[in-house]
Amino acid sequence: MSYYQVYNYMRTKNMIRGGKVQKERAESEEEREPPLSTVYLDYHQTSIDHPYAVACIDLSTRKIVSMRESRKITKELVQEVLASLFEFAAKNGLKVGKIIMRSGVLTILYAATEIQSFIKANGVAEVEADKGGATGYTSRSQGSGRTTTGSGGGGSTTLRTSFTGTTTDPL
Repeated sequence: MSYYQVYNYMRTKNMIRGGKVQKERAESEEEREPPLSTVYLDYHQTSIDHPYAVACIDLSTRKIVSMRESRKITKELVQEVLASLFEFAAKNGLKVGKIIMRSGVLTILYAATEIQSFIKANGVAEVEADKGGATGYTSRSQGSGRTTTGSGGGGSTTLRTSFTGTTTDPL
């Protein structure tokens, strides 16, 4: 067995410290925003026969922190998702800094119902609409378990998610 085979094995198992990659990784972790500083509220429907999934995605960790499924997007459904988000934040000693909502149904519900006061009562001062629907949308690619977040000016960020599961809502 050669030295390079041993070295490559140890490198893939993160058994080697130091080096350029380790320094870059440490610098990027320091620059990263704290968890839940910006949360994206989005919905997704795979096809017309499937229920909607309303999810809160933490943009700093790129993970879904709260999600519910239903046949209709209602005020109660959005409040359940947000209540779950705020419960998660309180349980982990975190604070939600800013919420960005996907334009459309979610922003209409926000403006027309008491969701606005519910969010402010939970300590979130800044709520922003995703203007144009192109700066933070999520769409699931078929069967890959991947969600991509597009950015209006080009480039994209890949989010690892899993929208698998079953719904409890009757047809």
